[in-house]
Amino acid sequence: MSNVKKFQKNHTVQLDFFIFSVLKELRPKYRIFLFGLLWTLGQPLLSSCVVTFIFRNKLSNFVIQQNYFFFCFAGLSIWTFFSNAINQAGSVFQNRVKLIKSSSNNRLLIALAPITALFLELLISLYFALFVFELLSLLSFKPLMLIGVFLAALLVFVFTASSVLLISVISLEFRDLRYLIPFLVQLGFLTAPVIYEAPLEGFLGSLYHSSPLALSMRIYRWTLGLQTFPSRTQFMTGIVIVLFWAFACGLFFHLKSKKLAEFL
Repeated sequence: MSNVKKFQKNHTVQLDFFIFSVLKELRPKYRIFLFGLLWTLGQPLLSSCVVTFIFRNKLSNFVIQQNYFFFCFAGLSIWTFFSNAINQAGSVFQNRVKLIKSSSNNRLLIALAPITALFLELLISLYFALFVFELLSLLSFKPLMLIGVFLAALLVFVFTASSVLLISVISLEFRDLRYLIPFLVQLGFLTAPVIYEAPLEGFLGSLYHSSPLALSMRIYRWTLGLQTFPSRTQFMTGIVIVLFWAFACGLFFHLKSKKLAEFL
């Protein structure tokens, strides 16, 4: 019985620590909620305006002309979350050395706290955008849209969180990796369907649209009435990829995090 109580107490302490860490990440930006929300929405909104103005005609063969601004906004909202999380991943542990040494059992929670805060911001911004579009009569609201938004956010969160765990431990052993990450992120921006979709067909096309980022963006665009829902094959393939990636990165993190102190 004492072991059960000890486990419950330890679990409660871990949960309290995680919630405190997430709130600590959110508090500076959301002291005034409206300003925090505008700050979160500002980057994809401004980027969408710039991209629409510059690239709408140049990418006419690869984009939806009529609603290109909303097409960009959907892609950039998800991409902003992904890129911010990946760019922070290389310094997750370097910036929290004292916390790690005093809480050796909370290394996983320390790594996940910043991206969980970003995930909550993503959910707020996606739902708020859906509300605004409905308010402006830009789309016909359906309850299924609420599930679609959450599904899109959850898919990109699991994929991104797994990637953050992988990068966070690799960057401790190879510290110069954090200088390479921004370049790789920019390269990913050019290949992912953020502001356009590559005209790929057949097996390559199916694989491209089944990638976690592409799948998440397409589901969110579906909620906005911009695209059709992914095919059953694309959806199931994307789910399998996300789950496999999460398992592989989680296992790698578990094995490497035992030697974390050696690199700090």
